Amino acid sequence: MIRAIIFDLDDTLCDYIGSVQAARELVLDQIIERYPHLDRGAVERASEDIFRDISQEILEMPLRAIYLKDVRALNREGFLRLFRRYALPDPDACAFAERYETLRRSHFQCFPEAKSALRTLAARYPLGLITNGPADNQAWEIEFLKIAPYFKIILIEGQLGFGKPEERIYRLALSALGADPGETLFVGNSLLHDIQGPQIIGMKTAWVNRCREPLHDQGPVPDHVVSSLEEIEGVLEEEQSPSGPRRNQTE
Repeated sequence: MIRAIIFDLDDTLCDYIGSVQAARELVLDQIIERYPHLDRGAVERASEDIFRDISQEILEMPLRAIYLKDVRALNREGFLRLFRRYALPDPDACAFAERYETLRRSHFQCFPEAKSALRTLAARYPLGLITNGPADNQAWEIEFLKIAPYFKIILIEGQLGFGKPEERIYRLALSALGADPGETLFVGNSLLHDIQGPQIIGMKTAWVNRCREPLHDQGPVPDHVVSSLEEIEGVLEEEQSPSGPRRNQTE
């Protein structure tokens, strides 16, 4: 029987990727407008390469220390690398990094059903939130979305210095919720962080698969697959049924 629920934040409750993609497109348009001699396609590919490299580098020091505390500093690093590749001024790179963050935040929003689902579930279960990401940005997201009152415990990687899929962050949330792993449902969009990590310690899982992506043969298999948070009620009913849950292989 499920007695507590833990949620992921980005791309589970809110459209983080959508805001990033919208901001990058708009900033790229502005860069080409400012420097019309540049090839838009080439700049776009260079930007993708640079931010892909940074995504790998934040797993190690010293960039990891920046990532955990200051999202704007991380953005500046990415734009500086891009602008230096084309011998463009550093001050312009910093200015465009700020424009990017402003645009990203202006496009950031909850998924339409998220708050209603949280409101309903919080009336019946203690809820937790575990989110990876920079301390400043994740705290801003939670405040902007006005979702903190729904949760008994909120854990942010950048504030703690560790995050998913480390076992200790899940156990910290479980302890605060007063729940055992086997009676807790973890809801999230990442197969590594929100499915495999929680399953290792015995938690039930619901994979939020909004784009209906196929599961990989060798990857973790969630206990449940949903395309919307509205379906979590059905997951809970299935978990409480005498026959127990059906393990979803694909969706």
